[in-house]
Amino acid sequence: METDTKKLHIKFDGPTMEAGRIDANDFAHTVSATAELLRFIAKDVDGAKNKSLSIDLVALKTGSFEVDLVVNLKDLALISPVLIPLFNINTISTVKQLIEILKSLIRVKKFLKGEKPTKVEVIQNDGSPHVAIHNNSGQINVNVITYNLLQSESTNKRLRKVFQPLLKEGSELESIAIAEEDTEPIQVAKEEAPYFEKDEELQMAEHKVKGIITAMDRKTYNGKISIGEKRINFEVEIADIKNLEKIVDGLIGSMKNKVAIMVIGEAAFDTELNIKRLKIKDIEKDQKLFE
Repeated sequence: METDTKKLHIKFDGPTMEAGRIDANDFAHTVSATAELLRFIAKDVDGAKNKSLSIDLVALKTGSFEVDLVVNLKDLALISPVLIPLFNINTISTVKQLIEILKSLIRVKKFLKGEKPTKVEVIQNDGSPHVAIHNNSGQINVNVITYNLLQSESTNKRLRKVFQPLLKEGSELESIAIAEEDTEPIQVAKEEAPYFEKDEELQMAEHKVKGIITAMDRKTYNGKISIGEKRINFEVEIADIKNLEKIVDGLIGSMKNKVAIMVIGEAAFDTELNIKRLKIKDIEKDQKLFE
């Protein structure tokens, strides 16, 4: 059975840490929240599916509060011994990918400083799709898995829990740092901890796409739109209720007449930047829909 293993180092800094003391609840909170977040990230990474993820705690170093989490990913299916060398040669560590995504989530929160991005761009150049997140000071690039995770309230809640001890009243913790083996740590200082407090989605990329509505629930307005050979789930979210009738009529017209409609809204993408789901906010009128 093939095992993919990496160590993730967590360091707690503050006055009492030098004496080898830390609040037990704070320590347990951050360590368990980090393990929980890694397990949640693994659900979105293809290489981790159908595998068993275990996270073990290594004994602390004497006189400090630095701890290693050993992250193990094992195949659930039995693999023939003859095939094992094929999996071990030139393979990319999935556990390394999980840790890189975790670090990337932290970088984005530190970069945005608790604010919404000014712009989000989906970049498909050079065969390496990524998402550029902008604010007034510049931009940060992330892969599509990281971007989709940032769209999830569940991800943001789990990430907040990792650094919550820094905001505890009376806590002497000054920072928490996370690093992979032999890499520069990412440190979150006490004054940066509020950046992680917001649980809402980052922002879906604005998108305009043409397709045919193939199904729609007239009570919830949720449904499916066919774009090329793919059927994509959508929901309707209208800021101005005055537009609701126009949009619903257009969607029904597309479904009834099997005519393509241009929908405008927000899109989430898979790792190849194919649309995974749509949030429709408007449509472009087309007379053919109502003939």
